[in-house]
Amino acid sequence: MELHQGSTKQKALDAIVITALAVVVILLYWSTRSTRIVGHDGAAYLESIRNGHTLFHPHHLIFNALNRWLFIAIAPIGVTAETVVILHNVAWVIIASSCTYGLVSKLTHSLCHGVVASLYVIFANASWFFALQYEAYPAAVGAALATFSLAASGSGDLSLRKSAGLVLSISVAVLYYQANALLVLPIGAMLLMSGGRRQLPQILAIIILSGVLVILVYLAAFYILEPFPECWGTDSFLRYILLYTTYTGRAWGHVSNFSLRGAKHLFGGVLNNYLTPSDQWRPTSNSIFCAVLLITSIGRWDISNDPDRRPLFFGVLLWLTVFTCFVWWWSPTSELRAIVFPPLNILLIALFDSGGEFIFKRSRIIAHRRSGEVITACFHAVGLSVVVWVNYAYMQSLQ
Repeated sequence: MELHQGSTKQKALDAIVITALAVVVILLYWSTRSTRIVGHDGAAYLESIRNGHTLFHPHHLIFNALNRWLFIAIAPIGVTAETVVILHNVAWVIIASSCTYGLVSKLTHSLCHGVVASLYVIFANASWFFALQYEAYPAAVGAALATFSLAASGSGDLSLRKSAGLVLSISVAVLYYQANALLVLPIGAMLLMSGGRRQLPQILAIIILSGVLVILVYLAAFYILEPFPECWGTDSFLRYILLYTTYTGRAWGHVSNFSLRGAKHLFGGVLNNYLTPSDQWRPTSNSIFCAVLLITSIGRWDISNDPDRRPLFFGVLLWLTVFTCFVWWWSPTSELRAIVFPPLNILLIALFDSGGEFIFKRSRIIAHRRSGEVITACFHAVGLSVVVWVNYAYMQSLQ
């Protein structure tokens, strides 16, 4: 991903920041890797990776299979399946944090805010917990962020190289998590805003070719690669792709979820993307964290008025809107809420970056812009401290 179109010095600084983020992820996650499995899904995925059964789950088609093949390749040196999945997820968290850094830096023209947003990704419950629970969400989030970052990179023109990269990236994101198919809406809108109507045929071609590639992989998985196709309870390819929608008496995908109760569950779940829900200090930690976000949000939202950043801003906003509506409809109480985390985190930091400056300018205590940024950074330091403290304590309790 091209983070900045700046000088060699800026690119070198970006490389240093990304390297530092990678080191933080590796040290942090490795130090808490011995957590016990809490969820049923993670245990099932791990068992599939060990024995080779039910590798191609239609909702995250390549997650089990890639980890299984990696496990077979390095098992002779004594590496366990658990280690393989953790390393796989850590790699995707590194990608997610790096892409977040690039996107937020581009939106705010601030390295500081890019680093803050990427640290939230690393320490957040949606990344940290799921990475150690052998879940597919870190890969789903990382692939989505990588795809969006590629679409936002460079100028508005779609070169052949960028178009081919988007076809491959969108396909990988969808194959890692089926709901990522919705990414074509914000990415298509962003590319259309930045390049104009003349690029509409290219945008449609990217979407169509991505869909064809995804369907071909699904066909191969169902008819050729899956050694035990009967495990999915159907011999119909269409029913296989839409597996969960065909269950009788299912508790998801109902219009009735669009209610105040559903909204309450959705909001609580989105907050749990940052903070673990099993914290004994939950009321206090949630209150402090929400207060930090509220304080740093006071000020003007002027990103949308910048023509250079407008396509990316509205692209992320549409990404958040589409995914939130989908989760609200499908299951506002499920762990699926983790897919809302990437665009939400980007907008929270990119938009909510002027609180310190606004407050202290109006109170005439501090009038210098840099001083206001320092104050805002201090607020975020408090928020990050709460996230790290709560989530680390929870990880330690699972040892």
